[in-house]
Amino acid sequence: IGASSWSERQSRREARDTMGRLAILGMGGHARVLADAAAASGWGDAVFYGDGPLPVGLDPDHYGGSVSDLVTGRGEPSDVMVGIGDNPVRLTRHRELRAAGRTTPVLV
Repeated sequence: IGASSWSERQSRREARDTMGRLAILGMGGHARVLADAAAASGWGDAVFYGDGPLPVGLDPDHYGGSVSDLVTGRGEPSDVMVGIGDNPVRLTRHRELRAAGRTTPVLV
């Protein structure tokens, strides 16, 4: 392995180590896919926010609260992704969170 390959990987590893928890608005399948992708990208645990009952298989320790908790700033962390499959609803919620001052990171 060349020096540049090693240093590039080290830089990515250090960047991942500084990433914290990620709030995800939604608790369904789209939200879980985001959580998996975030974990693969180096984010810490995902915390899910939603107004419905907890879905089967969602660990209660990963439930952060209601949608209003997240939008009004009572929910943590401040980095938020919208994990709702319906595109118009997702866009509306994304805009609402941005207007509330939440950071919406890009996940690749």
